[in-house]
Amino acid sequence: MTRTQPDGSQPAARSQPAMRIMLVTHGLGTGGAEMMVLNLARELKRAGHPVLVACLGSGGTDIADALRDAGARVEALGKRKGPDPRVIAGLRRLIHEFRPTAIHTHQPVLAYVLPAVRLSGARPRLIHTVHSVATHETRLPALRRLNRYAFRHGVVPVALGEEVRDSICREYRLAPEGVPVVRNGVDVGAFACERDLDAPGARRRAPRLLCVARLAPVKNHALLLDAVAALARAGRDASLTLVGDGPLAADLDQRARTLGIADRVRFAGPQRDPAPFYAEADIFALASEHEGLPMSVIEAMAAGLPVVATAVGGVPSIVADGVNGALVNPRGPQAAQEIAAAVARIWEDPEFYGRLSRAALATAEDHSARAMMEAYCDLYR
Repeated sequence: MTRTQPDGSQPAARSQPAMRIMLVTHGLGTGGAEMMVLNLARELKRAGHPVLVACLGSGGTDIADALRDAGARVEALGKRKGPDPRVIAGLRRLIHEFRPTAIHTHQPVLAYVLPAVRLSGARPRLIHTVHSVATHETRLPALRRLNRYAFRHGVVPVALGEEVRDSICREYRLAPEGVPVVRNGVDVGAFACERDLDAPGARRRAPRLLCVARLAPVKNHALLLDAVAALARAGRDASLTLVGDGPLAADLDQRARTLGIADRVRFAGPQRDPAPFYAEADIFALASEHEGLPMSVIEAMAAGLPVVATAVGGVPSIVADGVNGALVNPRGPQAAQEIAAAVARIWEDPEFYGRLSRAALATAEDHSARAMMEAYCDLYR
């Protein structure tokens, strides 16, 4: 009979003793880094490791609720705007109470975590995942100097892919062998769906495009709207669903109206469970100006969607042009037309669509949350 631990987790295998993992993030809103933390925490709990997630901001979010549902302990520190020394005291208290084997940080939080660890007297393993190219993780020179110090004094920087690793090595003057690569992973089974690969030719209908991303400047949704408008001008129809929320919601809605495509664009807002949107879509589109390794791209591939995306950050490490999707230059003068052409080429050739869809599924299998968790556990030990 398997005994449940006091915190609700199942005991780890005897050959791999349970580790106590503390994940620290700036917030728990809707975003790729936060979803990665959720997927990692779920897998750690399934493997029998106690998990504490500390966020500097609010704990009243959908992702915080999902973490609690998974059995992880969530502590929100209520950080005020600007520097807030109270956060250091709060982290020190949590470290003292939880006694973590490893502290795994995400987003710019090391300025609080490092002094908290020192004041606690604990000696946990310190891991920091850089979720985007190094120059975009934080724009504050003081925080980059802090990162440089941390990475030279025991904190292990982790990259989501080779391009992110190269940017870390350049920015912080580190050797590549000192920057392990651990790719993001998702619960592949949660996005699996039946997809009729002969449907594009059989139905002769307009393709349904999907983008799951925060409505913020870096995601460049305007380029996707321009691509839908370019398809319309070329006599090809297409619809676009945008899942997510953010500061540009009103501006993007107005842009769709100005372009005359408001009836083709659906603003679905933030969704706790985006899986049904992937299931009803035909092609996933992402036009970001820079990225790490987007969780949404892996989720889309797990649903069998070919991906049309801009060739930035870690995207080319998972999207192979002509294999499981299409890559375009986000800064070219014809970027919208290139996206439109890629969509038309994929959708209007059923055999090509089916080949890309099957390859997307195979790619997703290599990016499971379980594999991600096991790779991080090797670093925690």
